[in-house]
Amino acid sequence: MNKRLRTILQYLFFFGLGFFFVWLSVKDLGKAERTDIHFALKNARYPLFIPVFFILLASHYVRAIRWKLLIDSLGYKPSKTNVFFAVMIGYLVNQAVIRLGEVLKCTVLARYEKVPADKLVGTIILERLVDAITLVTIFAITIILQPGLYGQFVDRVIIDPEKMKAKKCLVISSC
Repeated sequence: MNKRLRTILQYLFFFGLGFFFVWLSVKDLGKAERTDIHFALKNARYPLFIPVFFILLASHYVRAIRWKLLIDSLGYKPSKTNVFFAVMIGYLVNQAVIRLGEVLKCTVLARYEKVPADKLVGTIILERLVDAITLVTIFAITIILQPGLYGQFVDRVIIDPEKMKAKKCLVISSC
């Protein structure tokens, strides 16, 4: 089998797999849910997709540059393009199987840039650790700056969730 035919078959397989997953996720929807989706699609403000798309693309690019900096510190010099596309492949695979994308992006980059995959996994672990520390820091700053907000959250959601459910029903009007 020549390379071109193999590539076409791979694209068709993954395109078909994507359609299968979409069908699997919508096959059991009821009439009310389908009506809600149709209404949302009909009334969506589609021009807003353009800036959102570019903001998401920029955030993924920044994440790729951050990962490249970690890899550079190991003495390897992967190209920005390969790192970016490895990150994008990781996000795509994470949509199907959670956290498999992290492993796959290491594998893809190791294949194209000749960086040992075990070292790349170490950079992913370090990156997740930095993400967790950043999240905890932001959470702590928020609690320090707005302690009453945290107390309200605990009262409404943890101590008296029925009260919170009743408020949601009033707002949504579908309970």
